[in-house]
Amino acid sequence: MDALEVMDSGNDRSAAFIDGFTEGESTRAREEMPSPYHEIGMDDYAKGFRAGFFKRMTPPRAVRRFA
Repeated sequence: MDALEVMDSGNDRSAAFIDGFTEGESTRAREEMPSPYHEIGMDDYAKGFRAGFFKRMTPPRAVRRFA
């Protein structure tokens, strides 16, 4: 799931969540460690960051099984 899917999914995510999500993906791509704020923060930005940073990669075979 990328940031556009998060925005388009109609799940009423806040702008802060989407900003955090994209920053989390970027941080993971740069292979950096998240700050303590990103690890324990409870606001929408921190929740979005964790969703982007710790994104699970589901193998295509598993996706077909659940579809």
